[in-house]
Amino acid sequence: VYVTGYFTGYCAFLSQTTTTLSNLFLTANNNYDIFLVKYFANGIIDWVRQGGGGGYDYGYDVTVDDSANAYIVGWYQGGATFADPNNAANSITLNNTSGTWYNGYVVKYNKAGVPKWALNCPSGSMYGYAYAIGGDGYGHLFITGYYYSQATFGSITFTAPSRTYGSFITKLNTNGVFAWAKIIQS
Repeated sequence: VYVTGYFTGYCAFLSQTTTTLSNLFLTANNNYDIFLVKYFANGIIDWVRQGGGGGYDYGYDVTVDDSANAYIVGWYQGGATFADPNNAANSITLNNTSGTWYNGYVVKYNKAGVPKWALNCPSGSMYGYAYAIGGDGYGHLFITGYYYSQATFGSITFTAPSRTYGSFITKLNTNGVFAWAKIIQS
């Protein structure tokens, strides 16, 4: 069982049978940070991970594939680092392509909680928000959200008319390669 979300200040993940609490207490870098927690089926915590930077950073949805890899989506402001507390060399940092506004993201963690890759989703937007993610059982991921003005998914770019908001759905594989993206413009 995986849960993602966001917190400010301090966040404690408690389990009655957990004996080691060193990785179960998080402190936000500033404003809001992202968390991902993995529970065993009996409710015992396996691991907790933190992501974010100095801005307002949100974890909004999570899905899991057949190999127990977890994929989270949300948005961040400024820059965001998705850390592995057991090995800093595994940490991944995303840079915001929209200046001080928000970029959507998707991050893949393996079943041990190690971040494998992270992408802006979308990038290039004044505001980009990734709200939901799901898989199809064939190694494809689908992400929905919305953007303002412009949105880029890998090599695919859309520009909204007259600087308006638009919704999107995009498909990518479990290696983080965008296959296609579609927009819904009002």
